[in-house]
This record gives sequence, C-alpha cells and structure tokens, in this order.
Amino acid sequence: MDSLKWSRAKVTGVISATRGNHGESIKFSAARAGIPATIYVPHGNSADQNAAMRAFGAAVVEFGRDFDEALGECHVRVAVCRQVARRATHRSIGANTMARTSEKSPKIAKKAGR
Repeated sequence: MDSLKWSRAKVTGVISATRGNHGESIKFSAARAGIPATIYVPHGNSADQNAAMRAFGAAVVEFGRDFDEALGECHVRVAVCRQVARRATHRSIGANTMARTSEKSPKIAKKAGR
C-alpha cells in the first residue's frame, strides 16, 4: 500500500474479495496509507470478520453464496472502474485537444487569409 500511496498514479481506492484475514490485512494497510478499501465477502460470511474489516473503515459488500461469486463480482467492479477511468481520460484528452485546436484556429484562419 505504501508504494501505491507514493506512486505517481492517482489511486482512488483498492478492492478485494475475501472471507476474512486477507480483507483485514488489506484494510489495515490501506487505512495506514490513507487509501479507501472495498472488500467483497459472500453472504453468510463471519460477522466477526466483517466487523473487524469495518472497524478499520472498509466498505464491506456482501455478495453471492460463496467466495467465488464474491470474487466474480469484485472482478466485475474492477472492470467497471477501469472503463470509467478510461472514459474520463478520453474525455480529458478530447477536451484538451479541442481547447488546443480552438486556440490555434484563429491563427490558422488568419494565415489562410480568412
């Protein structure tokens, strides 16, 4: 988590799936690094484990009948986050390109005698 915190990448959170101890360690280290964490667990997971993860500030999402279904939903959420990030990046690049193009347009028109 420390390397994520100090990297140049804009880290808006971490996401994982677990039935217990892994989620606690993820949330503990994420909390120390100041990075939000979302942990997917299956329905019926240990209430004590869920409470421990929440105690560190994790968003605990119960999904599916078992670990594999919770992990599958976690993967879906990661894919959705990546798509949103790509769209935001493309919009940003598009807006920057449009701004640069519009700034140059009067100069280009002037050179063309318009």
